Amino acid sequence: MATLTKKQITTLAGNQSTISTEYIVESQYINYPLHDFESSTDKFATAFVMQHSNAADAREHTTVIAYAGDDQFYVWCGDKLLSGDITVDEAQERIKAVLSQIPEANKETIEASLNKTFDALEKNSGCNNSRLSSNMNRALSEGKSMEEISNGSATIVCKHIQNMFAQMQDIEDVAKQLEKMYKEAFKVSKRTKSDSAINDALENLGFQGEALFIAGPGGHGKTHTVKSYATAKGLNFVELQGHGQIEAIDMYGYDKKFGEQMVWFDGPISQAARSAASGVKTMLFVDEFVNIPMRETAGLKAAFEPYKGHYYFQTSRIASVIDGIATMEEIKVPIENLQIVVAANIGSGYASEDIDKALKQRFLVLYYEAEDKKVRKVLEDICREKSFSLSLVEKLMKFKKLMELKVEEGVILEAPTMRHLSRKFLGLMKTEDDLEMVATTQILQFVEFDIDGKPVKEQVEMVEEIIEATLL
Repeated sequence: MATLTKKQITTLAGNQSTISTEYIVESQYINYPLHDFESSTDKFATAFVMQHSNAADAREHTTVIAYAGDDQFYVWCGDKLLSGDITVDEAQERIKAVLSQIPEANKETIEASLNKTFDALEKNSGCNNSRLSSNMNRALSEGKSMEEISNGSATIVCKHIQNMFAQMQDIEDVAKQLEKMYKEAFKVSKRTKSDSAINDALENLGFQGEALFIAGPGGHGKTHTVKSYATAKGLNFVELQGHGQIEAIDMYGYDKKFGEQMVWFDGPISQAARSAASGVKTMLFVDEFVNIPMRETAGLKAAFEPYKGHYYFQTSRIASVIDGIATMEEIKVPIENLQIVVAANIGSGYASEDIDKALKQRFLVLYYEAEDKKVRKVLEDICREKSFSLSLVEKLMKFKKLMELKVEEGVILEAPTMRHLSRKFLGLMKTEDDLEMVATTQILQFVEFDIDGKPVKEQVEMVEEIIEATLL
């Protein structure tokens, strides 16, 4: 494997004029999990792959030009990953390492394309003389011609690489296409999408002093998505669970007796601020935000709006006492160390407070409702973890769709959400045979109760019919 600049591969291609007629060639562009043997590192790359085959060879020959950013092009003949000559575990470790370099919003698409590379081609052979020597790299960088290099003692390239360059109509076009694909893999669309709006916003605007307010119906994965993002990024995650009895001291902290002395006990806001002020990347997440009384959230207006690149949190803790006058502790936090996210279920079906208008202006407001493809992916992941058949996912999605239709018709009260299906169905199942039992125990989640406190019989019967038609 040789590392070349665009100028060097252009020089190399420009001096390969003979196309071998003995080989049949096929070519394609792919995303590729590159292992750089010189630095022993895994890098995301885009690659131009060409297969060379003829009747005389027992194996295909695969040549590759890969681009890994920073004007680094790699050239080699024979590829163990593409031909499945490395183990599945080795391939997955390489793909996993490469995915850590990709923006969160693009990972799902890139992961799918990288998985397709493993064992994608026929078994192929590499050539021992395919390594381009450091002498050749040096010669190319000095602008020497291929003829001058070929007259030297160094072996240049195998016939397959020579044929690849000769087959190319324009090496500049190949290089540009590889660079374009590479940039697209790292580019995050500024337009949010309904199934990844949270990730898009955090990826584009996170840790820039922009607090996020995520609104939407319950059970669609707002909290799960935020926690998953924080975990994937290795952030310190601090959560405050909102409810109607919260007071300021619950959020900021208070003095507490510890043995014979009084000590300060940080609330979630102070805990997150203190961690971020010490240099730890931290996410403060307030769930069920609008359940907190407005008299308490109104006091967050100053704290949640940064000033000159910093948040300022007054904790009510006594920092010092001079001449009998106490000074309140203020934690100064760089915006690049703290991301504030709040979430709330909003609508007539939820008991909640109004949000202070001035406080609302401190947030970027998002609406999140999980699309079916997001729900499906979550359910598939759970099935894989529990070694369940993916056919369960199809049954649950069919159940969800039919229940939603009956809600629209006004026949039943509520349809299952992602939370219902992931936690109350799959989460409670020990084996696949538990599906009927678990589904039956959930019926009252979806029906109304009459004035006597009894479930409406007609609705119960309707849900039973849907369960039988879709799940059994």
